Amino acid sequence: MKQNMIQIGGQAMPEEAQPKRAKRSDAGTARRTARDAELMEWMAHMYGIPMDLLQHHLNVTEERARQIVRRWEQAGWVKRDYVDAGSAWVWPTKATTDQFLGWNAREWKPRPTTAAHTRAVAAVRARRTGFALDRWESERSLWHEHGWRLKDEEYPHMPDGVEILENGNRVLIEVELTAKARTRYLSKERESGTGGVNLHDGLLPEIQRRARDLNCSGIAYWCSPVALPVIEDVTKEYSVRSEIQMRNSPNPQRLGEKFQFHVRSLEEEVPAWQPKGWVRRLKVGGE
Repeated sequence: MKQNMIQIGGQAMPEEAQPKRAKRSDAGTARRTARDAELMEWMAHMYGIPMDLLQHHLNVTEERARQIVRRWEQAGWVKRDYVDAGSAWVWPTKATTDQFLGWNAREWKPRPTTAAHTRAVAAVRARRTGFALDRWESERSLWHEHGWRLKDEEYPHMPDGVEILENGNRVLIEVELTAKARTRYLSKERESGTGGVNLHDGLLPEIQRRARDLNCSGIAYWCSPVALPVIEDVTKEYSVRSEIQMRNSPNPQRLGEKFQFHVRSLEEEVPAWQPKGWVRRLKVGGE
């Protein structure tokens, strides 16, 4: 029987004598690229992201987005499922989340009651800073670092994130989809009785105190069309009250720095803040 001969080191040798290349120890497993790692860490901080939002900000086709996520699923890095009438959600597994956050995080799965808000916050971050990891401090990390409390002490207000501008300034982020009762944002005025200073309580003073605690220089309130007029109105009133309070106070310095609220429109500035219409639902395992 004639053997196939090959040249090795200038000598003719039977083909079956060719040295076999050692098998890689990670053969058959997906290798995580730097881009994979960047997106995994981003998602771990933002909890997860809908497929259509991921596709939009990666600037790829729908099919390419599915290929990327399918590869992640097969590697065991993420999970995917439908939550509402919109696109499927993708989120890191607990093991992946813990790896990229660096702590033992609570396991998370998107819920119909909070998916719209989680999506809007992710859309604001992606619109403002893309997938950069050094331009945003997430709610999840804020809870980990600043969410502790003493026994019987109330939890501090937790914003939706902190954007870090290119000049290093920090902006506290609030995303509002449904307007609350007006008195929830700002209570009715009352006199202190000791200096005639107008005092007020509510969410806006609480947010301002939180901005000071987190070393922020401004506050951005991103609002849906429903919430926008309410937030615009109540922040203007708060600004007027604060000016009066500063003017009438015998010691304005003790009141601390006042921050300007920048009210922004999700509808006008963040095109992908909500899914547009009903999205065709396909079997997740076959996408």
